[in-house]
Amino acid sequence: MSRSRPATVPHRAPSLLAAASVAALLAAGSASAASLPAVAGPPSFTLTPKGGRTAILRDLGARLPEVSVGGVLADANRKAGPVGGALSPTPAGFQNGFSFNRGDNATDKWFPQGISGTGDATGGLVDGRRALLVSWYARNPVTKSGTVAPGVRVTFVTSEELAAARYRHVLLVRPRRAGGRASFTWTPSHAGGIAWVGTRLYVAETNSGLSVYDTRRIWRVRTGDKSRIGCDAASCQGADYRYVMPQVASYRSSGGLVFSSVAYDRASNSLVTGEYRKGQDGARIVRWPLNRGGALQTIGPKGRRVARASQVWVAQGVTNIQGVLTLGSTAYLSTSGGGHGLYVGPLGGSLSKRTWPTGAEDLTYAPASGRIYSLTEPEGRRAVFGVSR
Repeated sequence: MSRSRPATVPHRAPSLLAAASVAALLAAGSASAASLPAVAGPPSFTLTPKGGRTAILRDLGARLPEVSVGGVLADANRKAGPVGGALSPTPAGFQNGFSFNRGDNATDKWFPQGISGTGDATGGLVDGRRALLVSWYARNPVTKSGTVAPGVRVTFVTSEELAAARYRHVLLVRPRRAGGRASFTWTPSHAGGIAWVGTRLYVAETNSGLSVYDTRRIWRVRTGDKSRIGCDAASCQGADYRYVMPQVASYRSSGGLVFSSVAYDRASNSLVTGEYRKGQDGARIVRWPLNRGGALQTIGPKGRRVARASQVWVAQGVTNIQGVLTLGSTAYLSTSGGGHGLYVGPLGGSLSKRTWPTGAEDLTYAPASGRIYSLTEPEGRRAVFGVSR
């Protein structure tokens, strides 16, 4: 479906070696043969960590009651429905799924994009619960009339039995100082992909890199006013959302890379990011190593540390990539547009195409069930669904 992304991705490679490698791959590729060859040589893509929110987070945490992931799931206030006709065509290997309720399915203000879950976070359960997370972005965060449609929300879905799933939306916010007081504001983001690793929720930021949220810092705020986001002397509100989750860090990219999606690969303990290129070959799939705690590995002297990509692949014969997942040496690419499909094959090799629904987006993997989960974006046909590997 339509995306708030550049129609093309800049062809600026981060080094002469990488540029030459990508050009050679694209020149040699066939428009009809789908493959995912590796870029030769060490990657030069980097992410620079940005922090500076410690004091504001401390002040907000002292003021607002924390709620656990389990607490949010126990307070789920919306009921999902059957998949019904939301998936067209039915994906190959379909296993289970649900559709969002009538209001979330029909809204033209919010659009679902990313997906992750407790399978990424721990490999199993969080607070004794199994859950999926879905990110949504607001297409028009602030209207001409001044009405606020907050930028990004994340849906916490009970997934023990998807046919009877319940869910609740949590607003993502950016901490800031306002009038000398610790406060927060809405998050301007497309949130095209998410990856929940440990207690970190990574969000793909199309043109800048990655942002990070902390699932230990979900705060309950006052409700009742859809027009207010932030704190004054009396209270903190999140546009009538009961819970907010603050950004705690970010990573700024270099080298012209686009961050359209992000997923977690437990086998390599890494994040994998993908680029969306409308109607064009050449999207880059990039792997970023994590440390044992789930943070991006960084190198370099204090104050100038960076996270460095470990591997890069370039998609050939595949366009409009909405989500990327790698499970060890196997890649899965979710694509949209007229030739939509799920492309599957070995990293560095040829890809085969599976039947995939129109409007499918990001990807995640649930190791307990061995299923891959995705979601669809179009209004009236918004569903989360699982398929076999």
